[in-house]
Amino acid sequence: MFDSPLVSLCLFYIIISSALNTNASVKRYPPDRRKLLESENFSISRKNTVVLKVFYESLCPASADFFSGQLQPTVEALGTRVKVIMNPYGNAETKHYRGVYKFSCQHGPEECYGNKLHACAIGIIRNNTRAVFYNSCLLKYSRKGEDSSIDFTTALNWCGYKHGVPIRQVWKCAHSRRGANLLQRFGRETHKLNIKYVPYVMLGDSSAMQDQATGNLIAAICQMLHYPPPVCGLNTDIRSSKTYP
Repeated sequence: MFDSPLVSLCLFYIIISSALNTNASVKRYPPDRRKLLESENFSISRKNTVVLKVFYESLCPASADFFSGQLQPTVEALGTRVKVIMNPYGNAETKHYRGVYKFSCQHGPEECYGNKLHACAIGIIRNNTRAVFYNSCLLKYSRKGEDSSIDFTTALNWCGYKHGVPIRQVWKCAHSRRGANLLQRFGRETHKLNIKYVPYVMLGDSSAMQDQATGNLIAAICQMLHYPPPVCGLNTDIRSSKTYP
């Protein structure tokens, strides 16, 4: 095919060099990481974002502590690397009576109303980060005072002003059938898991890291990220959270 032996030799050299360069450019991953990359379901964006499910109650002191001491700081630090799905139902019960859902909550009727406020905020805001900040604010300012009273109106207005949430929409939702329907859906998801205490935390679809997640949430999530951000290397000081039956 080629008249000159030199041309043939050069062509052979080019082919070999190209093959060697191609092989050299291939990244070498550890066996476990390579197996993951070859999986049909692998996606960099999906796998590098941890889905965090939080089950809680609007008047539970442990829930309030977890939101202010663990959840909100973690969301602020990790941003889009964590997707939070909140479920404000907890240890409640639902009954369907004459086409209307009625609820019985662990901390009384006031908590049922508070749970509806949280459920409506989640449905209306439709932004995970803003909803976490707003509901964390509601938890903080809806605690019972020395006279055991709950001032949801002040909390609703202050938190709405602080986080730019349409408080009138949230209030109307909580007093309507829509609020009851939203809370019923959260209850249905909660009862599937047979939850006995709150806050109850799931990373993805697993509760295997429950103790670690409620003790140091950001550390637990950082362990699950394939490409952790720099903040994961810091010595984060996030206080522990308690759980109550």
